[in-house]
Amino acid sequence: QLKLRGCVNAQLDNAGLKKYCALKSSDMELFKQASDQHALSPRACHRILKVARTLADMDGADSIATEHLAEAISYHSSNRAPNLKPVF
Repeated sequence: QLKLRGCVNAQLDNAGLKKYCALKSSDMELFKQASDQHALSPRACHRILKVARTLADMDGADSIATEHLAEAISYHSSNRAPNLKPVF
């Protein structure tokens, strides 16, 4: 990550996200559906893209593939606490 982009993926700014985390149109549709379904904030969306970029890097891929994006979304979704209501 440092050699390719000059920083780790977690530190990518908006310009870096646009440049290195670009999605195919079909993946963008998947991302929009996940964003709507899980009511993701812009910050959460950025984190998911950064994780997807890291997964792509681990696979040696030049770009984020559908499986990288889906895996990153699943990590985010599984880490969210369910909406719990107080019992009292």
